[in-house]
Amino acid sequence: MRDRSARACVLGNDGAAKPSAARAANGGPYDYVVGADCLFFEDFHADLAVVLDRLLTPEGRAVLC
Repeated sequence: MRDRSARACVLGNDGAAKPSAARAANGGPYDYVVGADCLFFEDFHADLAVVLDRLLTPEGRAVLC
């Protein structure tokens, strides 16, 4: 049976430089990623896309607000 637990971690603005470390530390890749307060600064949208791509499984989904 697959692990159905949830984990939380914080990725700061430098998250794009360290997504593999965050994934390794928290057991990724993930089926779902939920992000809050991450769309306000448009300058970081490209980095956010890189982080999400690296943290999600190919079928994964991201929910951002």
